[in-house]
Amino acid sequence: MKQTLIAICLLALVSCATSQHTSNGQFEVVTVKEIAMSKTDIYKNSLLWIADSFRSASRVVEYKDLDSGAIVGNGVIKFRWGGVISETAQFKMKIEAKEKKYRITFKQVEILSKGEWLPIESYMKRRLMYPKLAKRLDTLSEDLQIYLQNTESEKKW
Repeated sequence: MKQTLIAICLLALVSCATSQHTSNGQFEVVTVKEIAMSKTDIYKNSLLWIADSFRSASRVVEYKDLDSGAIVGNGVIKFRWGGVISETAQFKMKIEAKEKKYRITFKQVEILSKGEWLPIESYMKRRLMYPKLAKRLDTLSEDLQIYLQNTESEKKW
C-alpha cells in the first residue's frame, strides 16, 4: 500500500509530452518530461541509465557535458512490426537536462537490411514501421523516466 502511494505521488510529479514527427523528411521521436529533480541529478542519473540499459556505456556515449546538461550517444534496438517481422534499428540519442525537466530525442535512425544499414527514410516499408518504431523508442523514454523516478525514491531509503 505504501509503495502504491509513493508511485502515485511520483506520477503526479511527472508530466510528459511525446511527439513523433518528420522534420525535413527525417524520422524523429522527441519526448519532454518534467520531474522533481535538479539538472545535475537528471544528468548524472541519465548516464547511469545508459550504463544499465545498453551493453557498453563507453561505446554508447559520444559526448557529455554537465554544464549544458547534454548527453549524446548511439543505440541499437530490436522492434517488431507487421506481426512477427522483427527488425534491428540503430539511432542517435540526445538527452538534454534542465532544472526539473529533460528532453530525449531519437533521430538518424537506420534499419539493418541484408547486412547493410539504411536510413529509415529510404527504407521501402518505412511508413508501415514508423508507428511501431516510435512506440519502441517511447518505451526507452519511459524506461529512463522510471529509472529517474526510482533513483529519486531510493535516495530516501
